[in-house]
Amino acid sequence: MSINNLDIKDLLKKFTPTQKRPFLIWRVIYMATIGVLVAGAIFTFSFIYQNIFTTLNNAYSIIILSSELGMDTVDVPAFEKMEKIIKSKGGHVAIPNNLRNIFDYNIIITSTATNLDKQ
Repeated sequence: MSINNLDIKDLLKKFTPTQKRPFLIWRVIYMATIGVLVAGAIFTFSFIYQNIFTTLNNAYSIIILSSELGMDTVDVPAFEKMEKIIKSKGGHVAIPNNLRNIFDYNIIITSTATNLDKQ
């Protein structure tokens, strides 16, 4: 039984990946590193593409809105309130002819004599 057991252990040692291929762990690390780098590059390009697309879309919206093709929003309740106030004021008020002209005034000069000479 011990001979049989040793044969199995020896057999298992021969077929373990590190015994058969001594650089297998380095190949796995290399593949994992390359995979992480490729995934990072894909994520970076996707992020840049989405942000550039969003920026261009926002710029297009700004151009469209600045050309005044869109409708302006109207506050309907405030508009109706102001319309009622204007209608309640009635027509125009006539300006009387005998108004005081505020730009026509009499010039009054007042002066006091001062003596600057000291005695």
